[in-house]
Amino acid sequence: MRAGDWQRITALMTNRYFRSVFGGVDPQNFAKITGIPIPQTAGHLSVAEVRNLEDGRVVAIVTIDDARMLVLFARQGDRFLIDYVYRYSDAEAPTPSP
Repeated sequence: MRAGDWQRITALMTNRYFRSVFGGVDPQNFAKITGIPIPQTAGHLSVAEVRNLEDGRVVAIVTIDDARMLVLFARQGDRFLIDYVYRYSDAEAPTPSP
């Protein structure tokens, strides 16, 4: 995936998460929108503490550079898409277990 490719990035999101990030914009019409900045690079990415939840979703702690997030993934067809992201503040960020 190339940086700045909004269509591919938003294809990794459920419609529910897309709307929580971009408000009332319809995901089907998002390609027509221009001028929304996107980070050009991401540094170090790590995924830890991956767990299956009883409702079928998967939760993981994702770290991008110094930002740590709890990410919920929901199954849609044969893929897991980002369904919710909670960014930890530095004070509450968990330390993944070995």
